[in-house]
Amino acid sequence: MAIILTNIYKAYDSTVVFEDFSCHFDEGTVTCIMGTSGRGKTTLLRILAGLENVDDGKMVANENWRRSMVFQEDRLCESLSAIANIRLVCRKPVAGSDILEAMAAVDLDSLTANQAVRSMSGGQRRRVAILRALIAEYDLLLLDEPFKELDVETKEKVIHYTKEMTQGKTVVLVTHDEKECELMGGQLIKL
Repeated sequence: MAIILTNIYKAYDSTVVFEDFSCHFDEGTVTCIMGTSGRGKTTLLRILAGLENVDDGKMVANENWRRSMVFQEDRLCESLSAIANIRLVCRKPVAGSDILEAMAAVDLDSLTANQAVRSMSGGQRRRVAILRALIAEYDLLLLDEPFKELDVETKEKVIHYTKEMTQGKTVVLVTHDEKECELMGGQLIKL
């Protein structure tokens, strides 16, 4: 089932974010959202995640879909390890070996696995946040500038892994980088 937004209106006090905005997101595809700052990209993701309601218009989506999200900020539990942060969002038990394998795929070594995330670099924390979203059970993955703190080489590796892990899933990626959209193989919507 596609997600269809029809003539939506969203405002915060007197600031109109969307007016008569319509779009659709096909099931099993990657859609990239680009636009200048303040155009409503994050608001759109929050609407799709069910964290915001539209003020007017209509959204049709499968209400039973499980959603997973990478926010602009990492939103990790600082005192927990990488493994514990990843397991936090999993409904079913996930083997430590599976998490270590996923961490290795994005260049996080086994020493990082049991380290409190508060002592990690920004790029390491970002990769943990991405893995947490990818390992969770989901039908819809929402990514809000997920690759922003990564160097070029690491970014390409993480994007490749993300693309591999999301085959057949519905993914909505907000980015300011057209190359990220190209690498993810997504359809582009400009706001």
